[in-house]
Amino acid sequence: MSCICINLSCSNDDYTNAIPANSKAIISIDAGEMEPTDGNDGKGIISALFKDCGIDESGLDLTSRIYLFETAEGNLGACMKVDDSDDLNTCFEKLKEKGICDKVIKKRDFNFTLLKGSWAIGYNDKAMLIQGPILPAQQADAIRAIGKWLKQEDDDGIKSSPLFEKLNSIEGSMTMVAQADALPEKLSIPFTIGQPKGSDASQILIAASMTATKDGCLLINGNTFSLNKQVDEELQKSTGKLRKINGRYTNNISGKSLCSIFMNVNGPDFVDIAHNNPALGALLAGANTAIDMDNILRCVNGDFAISIGSYDENDMKISMVAQLANRNFLKDVDYWKKSCPAGTQIEDCGKDYFHLKGSETSLWFGASDSNEFFASSDNDIATNILKPSLHPIPRSITKHIQGNRLCMILNISEGFGDNKALSNAADIIKPIFGDIKTIIYTLK
Repeated sequence: MSCICINLSCSNDDYTNAIPANSKAIISIDAGEMEPTDGNDGKGIISALFKDCGIDESGLDLTSRIYLFETAEGNLGACMKVDDSDDLNTCFEKLKEKGICDKVIKKRDFNFTLLKGSWAIGYNDKAMLIQGPILPAQQADAIRAIGKWLKQEDDDGIKSSPLFEKLNSIEGSMTMVAQADALPEKLSIPFTIGQPKGSDASQILIAASMTATKDGCLLINGNTFSLNKQVDEELQKSTGKLRKINGRYTNNISGKSLCSIFMNVNGPDFVDIAHNNPALGALLAGANTAIDMDNILRCVNGDFAISIGSYDENDMKISMVAQLANRNFLKDVDYWKKSCPAGTQIEDCGKDYFHLKGSETSLWFGASDSNEFFASSDNDIATNILKPSLHPIPRSITKHIQGNRLCMILNISEGFGDNKALSNAADIIKPIFGDIKTIIYTLK
């Protein structure tokens, strides 16, 4: 019995104690099982960090899973198992000689260094933690946090978290569990669809398996759930109302859009879902000041697509297009014209086509004779969104839309402007998964 206890205490899982318990997003990667892709040999993050000393001599255990995490404070990090700390010391000495990292500093039982000026690293005989990218002024705080995490025991680290238990139940070489609030609000719409009234995004969790393809796509197939039984029941009931996408608008949305979301919904059901979704509400907030989006959404019956042109908060170029059961909302337009808030107005731009404009709002919207709703903050997009796009999403990507109940396409090759959190996440994704240009999320 003593031998069994000793063996258990020295198991391969001990290094996972160093993962912060308050992590709200965790990704698990089995590097040995990953299929090689362009720019990625299955050990991408290790290769990217240690290519100058040789990953086979790095002192890291390449057969154990790599864990990526985001803490409640928004810190991004990685945890790896150490096989031989002496070899790891030698590796960092070689990197220091090449000017790639700082001198390793030993504090108590831990070693620390700064790699490439922006990655704080700490390790002991069991685990190595990486945090970054960080600014020079953040280095001391990062080292203190890493030291604290390396001290953690079974009851202190992530293993006591329900997120880690869920993560271990998902099959695949790359798996993920994350709280919805770990994502930027306007990109969390697909993950908070069906969020019950009175709950918040921290109660909504995403569990998913991931696959990187050779053509630069990261496929994420997941489902949402909640550890709160009542919230979970309402969530599953609401997401169950989403229907299989027929693919009407797969060729209409521009491939240059930052984010595109495809669904198939029954309008009255979707209105209830939208009311409880803060992210969707924030997206439609400008239009809702002068037009009744509920009345428009109640008329929807069929495929529905939303496109976000860029992540510029002041010019996001939102576009929507949907199949309609009827065009009854057009009867309300005259009333909307008369009841516009001060500083806004609705102008006629053609048959069943209107422009809502104000100091902070601009939306062209209307309905076609073929019973389709269209709207955009860009006039040119609005007048052409019912036609195939001049720059459509590639077929290799759109093939994942039809037949699923929800699909989000995130075009990371377009960049995230001044949003540093998203830019940092994109910088971390590439060494891990290869030259990823597009992230595709589908709902199981």
